This record gives sequence, C-alpha cells and structure tokens, in this order.
Amino acid sequence: MRIDTHTAQNLRRPAERFTYDNQKLQCHDSATDQVTWSTPLPCQPKGMVAVGEDSIAFVTVGGGERLTCLDRNDGSVKWSRPFQGQTMMKSAYSDGDGKFVVYDSNNFGLRAFSSEDGCQKWAANVGDYLKGAPIGLAGQLSITLSTLNDLVKFDTEGKRA
Repeated sequence: MRIDTHTAQNLRRPAERFTYDNQKLQCHDSATDQVTWSTPLPCQPKGMVAVGEDSIAFVTVGGGERLTCLDRNDGSVKWSRPFQGQTMMKSAYSDGDGKFVVYDSNNFGLRAFSSEDGCQKWAANVGDYLKGAPIGLAGQLSITLSTLNDLVKFDTEGKRA
C-alpha cells in the first residue's frame, strides 16, 4: 500500500489504486488509469485508505472526524460514524478478518469496527503514545509506540499477543 495522504496502492488487488482529488475519492484501474468509480467525499481522508476484501475504510478530517467505509466494488457508502478525539495513528488498518482498526486518542486504545455495519467489535488499551503505524503480521496487529520505543502486538480479537 502506498503511504501518501492522497493515494493508496492496494496490494491485495494490485490492479487498482485510490486517489482523493476535488472532493472525490476515486478508484483507478492501475493498468489503464481509468476511473472505475468515484464517490463524493467533502472531507479528505487522513492518512492511508485501509483496503479489506470487499470494503475500504478511512478516517476523514475537516467538518468533524469520521470513520467511513465504502463498498470496494462501486464506492457506495456502507456506513459512516463520528470518530471523536485526535487520531494520532492517521491510518485505518484492515485486519484481514472483516474489521478495520483505528487508534482512539481519547481512550489511548485501538478500536476495531466491523466492515459490514460499523459496529465496534473490540477495544484494547495501548497506553499513551505519540505516533505509530499499524502493521499486520501472521494474524497479529503490531504497532510501534514512539514514546516507549516498544513494539506492541495484538491478535485479531484485540488481546495482547
């Protein structure tokens, strides 16, 4: 996945990429650069777009932060929910098991939401940290915490591994 605030390259389906421009999130065919779908999005995604099997999710800024999930095939909005506090980890992450994970600075924790309906599936406290990025390794979610210089791992159910 490309690390850029405007574009995300998808590793699961390398033939597509996502861009944000002129208040629209667009899916492009990487081979032809043709736009396959376009969705109006008044608020810009913050960080990378997380790509799941059938969905994509992202946190938006401007006009109130929201966690939004789109159908990956046509760009229609599956769900969108307010997201309170600052998201120091600017990217949502797909755990590969139908959930999107984001950092909630109000509660110093990770929160996982269902890609289907946006319901919270689990929450885990990681303590206070300044910056980090989620990475997936063999069914575990790992985050490097900059304040502790430590690597914290969680399984796909939010338990420390």
